[in-house]
Amino acid sequence: MLQEALREISRGTAEIIDIQRIEKLLVAYFDEGKTFTVKAGFDPTAPDLHLGHTVLLQKLAVFQKYGARVQFLIGNFTATIGDPTGKSATRKVLTSEDIVQNISSYTTQAFKILDESKTDIVYNKDWLEPLGAIECWNAMTFPNVMKRKHLLLVHLKSDIEIGGTDQKFNLLMGRQLQKAYEVKKQQAVLMMPILEGLDGVAKMNKANDMFGKILSISDELMWRYYELLSAESLTSIEALKSGVLDGTLHPKKVKEDLAHEITMRFHDEEAAIAAKEAFNNLHKKKFSHEGEVWIAKALVECKISPSTSQARRDIKQGAVKIDQIKIDDEQLQLLPGDYMSFKSLQIGKHIIEKPIVQGGMGVGISWDQLAGNVSKEGGLGVVSSVGTGYFDDKKYSNKNVADRPLDVMNFYSPTGFKAIHDSARSICGDRPLAANILYAINDYGRVVRDACESGFNIIITGAGLPTNMPEFTEGYPDVALVPIVSSAKALKIICKRWKKRYDRIPDAVIVEGPKSGGHQGFTYEQCTLPENQLEMIVAPVVEEAALWGDIPVIAAGGVWDKNDIEEMMGLGARGVQMGTRFIGTYECDAHQNFKEVLLKAEKEDIKLMSSPVGYPAQGVVTNLTHLVAKREGPEVKCISNCVAPCNRGVEAKAVGFCIADRLSDAYNGTNGYRLKELISVKELITKLTQGE
Repeated sequence: MLQEALREISRGTAEIIDIQRIEKLLVAYFDEGKTFTVKAGFDPTAPDLHLGHTVLLQKLAVFQKYGARVQFLIGNFTATIGDPTGKSATRKVLTSEDIVQNISSYTTQAFKILDESKTDIVYNKDWLEPLGAIECWNAMTFPNVMKRKHLLLVHLKSDIEIGGTDQKFNLLMGRQLQKAYEVKKQQAVLMMPILEGLDGVAKMNKANDMFGKILSISDELMWRYYELLSAESLTSIEALKSGVLDGTLHPKKVKEDLAHEITMRFHDEEAAIAAKEAFNNLHKKKFSHEGEVWIAKALVECKISPSTSQARRDIKQGAVKIDQIKIDDEQLQLLPGDYMSFKSLQIGKHIIEKPIVQGGMGVGISWDQLAGNVSKEGGLGVVSSVGTGYFDDKKYSNKNVADRPLDVMNFYSPTGFKAIHDSARSICGDRPLAANILYAINDYGRVVRDACESGFNIIITGAGLPTNMPEFTEGYPDVALVPIVSSAKALKIICKRWKKRYDRIPDAVIVEGPKSGGHQGFTYEQCTLPENQLEMIVAPVVEEAALWGDIPVIAAGGVWDKNDIEEMMGLGARGVQMGTRFIGTYECDAHQNFKEVLLKAEKEDIKLMSSPVGYPAQGVVTNLTHLVAKREGPEVKCISNCVAPCNRGVEAKAVGFCIADRLSDAYNGTNGYRLKELISVKELITKLTQGE
């Protein structure tokens, strides 16, 4: 118990003088129940305690836990004469009314941390005022004021005094005065560091918005705040650090918990929750303008130029273009729709003019027509590799059974894949074109190799952690690799293994939330948790990506319009991936019947469903869904052996359907019901970049 007490008392301290005396006091308490006194002074110079005061109050509360009686000394006399602080100036002289009001506020707030039954409120006016009139004190020199002030230390006869490092002189002077006045035992001194504020080292300003201040500190400084302000044990804090280090906890969540604890301590649970909501609303980045916008200002707000001065220099040097037209007028005023508020997206060596990645949807939903036209319009078109043996009426499947491609080689037909690529390429020319290859499929490595040989520029992989993805692209250094993750921890695992095994990192990463179509990276229960929603997981992935060399992050799952894109960019994403919205285009390769089902769907028709892959999948309820629910669906026969987790049809029979049948007519994101009309890819991308 003694060592635990010493550890908690020493926690976060800057300096302790006479730790042996503190240890003796603790031993006397544990062995004999003998209490001791600990003093800290507070000048009532403002109506509210601030976070800096909390450092001292928290330490006093620890001493109370181990037998101390606290002397909460209020400097009501020194406040009337402008008591010197840790700075060179003297504080403003307060009126008696001000002091009384501030004292009332101080004690109310202090007892939110201290045990009132173990606290004595004492006032320095009781000892100092009789020593001379206020006018005399004002006329005295600084050293004499300090000497007189410390006479109260002799009167109080404290065992321990606590103060900030900025009060070191005063604290040491107290020990010397006790010695001079022949006090038998000099007080031990415990000094706490000044709480670093948003400017790094200055005292934290007094403010009511504690939640916002704590959320605004750096991740590194957060641990200092935990040590100095939190009531959590050192063991608990070490556990939190370990969780952040191994990726099981995100720094923002840990920081929010600290902000919640401190805010609730001085207010209540409801206020802490409201403070969090207010902070999140305040920091949602928006970008919109009414009327004309100066081009230099637009370049800054789009984060293309760091300042309007640099933007003007770029324009003079001919470095700024709009729709490939060089701009030379540095005073140009832009109207809404004249420019796009998004930078281009670079993935490896490939530049995506408009940072919109079309989701890879199979079977036969995103093939040559959709992917080719998306790339043509400046986005990144993505071809799904699933079921390429079905392309062009199964022309590229060498053997079919029950009108289905037989086994893996025909289902994932390399010649069909190449034909889709070539057709898409005929539409988009040499613009970047990507392939989406599920990690859960059988023959994953071979299909990745097929994509490289077919001529795809970028390969995207989800439905599992593709820890060996680079192995299959050897010899194709220009092919960019993009894994899909649902957490910063997953990205960290991928980066560590890729770096160790292949000496490379992802060229970009897609972070996918649970509102996406198809298979999720979460369990059923996790899909509905607030902390797993896209707006909560983007920032942690951005932070992790930055640690590995500024990997571009692409946000996916529920992104619907320009406002959503701007929100994701505000969280640090460089681009977005969208699937469902592209189903509502003329060019989408999906059957017209599927498009009609979505156009007629209502919100309640979009559900999470079981899947042979083992992950929950999101899609629209169809007649097949009802038949499967009643166990009256089509007989399940594994002909194509398409995904490894299905275990050759075992899982398909368990859930009641074959994934190869279902992919072509069911899966889409939670926003599927919002599709009400078909438009062209060109019109959709215009809406996404310029607004609707």
